[in-house]
Amino acid sequence: MIEHRFTIGIRYGETDQMGYVHHANYALYLEEARMDLFYVNGIDIQEMEEEGIIFPVVEMKIRYLSPLHFGDTIIIHTTLESKMKTRLLLRYRMVNQHKLLVARAHTSLVIADKLTGKIISDSNWLLEKLEIAEI
Repeated sequence: MIEHRFTIGIRYGETDQMGYVHHANYALYLEEARMDLFYVNGIDIQEMEEEGIIFPVVEMKIRYLSPLHFGDTIIIHTTLESKMKTRLLLRYRMVNQHKLLVARAHTSLVIADKLTGKIISDSNWLLEKLEIAEI
């Protein structure tokens, strides 16, 4: 299991008319945290895509617990697990600068061939690179 921490500052344009961060932006925050997790663990997503391997999100669930506002800072704690050879499960905890839990989330990604869209069944090399023990 890999754990990672990523920090993002909330910009004015990410808020809605009520002054809260618009819910759709949380998906972008999760993606940034996920990409950073991959990067710091030696997975270059752009290079993988050039080699014909993609990681489409097939499931996302977000539980909003407390609103975020312009000027807040969020720390996203990401845990990467493997449920099976063809799928990665990431769990997220988002806390603000006051250490208040603002959201919990998870995403499920498959490892697929870029040209065909078919799931790649032999992804042990990726699991080994990320040092993930299969569950």
